[in-house]
Amino acid sequence: MKKIESACIQTVLIKLLADEQLSANALANLLHLPTPTIHRLLTGDVRDPRISTLTIIADFFAISIDQLIGKKPLGKNNLKKRKK
Repeated sequence: MKKIESACIQTVLIKLLADEQLSANALANLLHLPTPTIHRLLTGDVRDPRISTLTIIADFFAISIDQLIGKKPLGKNNLKKRKK
């Protein structure tokens, strides 16, 4: 994955966490993912994230992987679709 795509994931994930008022640690706990994995995505310190990790995160926020990696824009209603 190119560095620009890592930056896109970082930007989208930061926005999603802010909109949901979640911390990186809380997201990691909710998704049963290692906290360092989430932190690496948030800092852009990952070049090739696993598709399984991206799928878990995208499913949680009820968005597509294309939206998570910045290839498609987030819709206005995306965050409202997520089941709480």
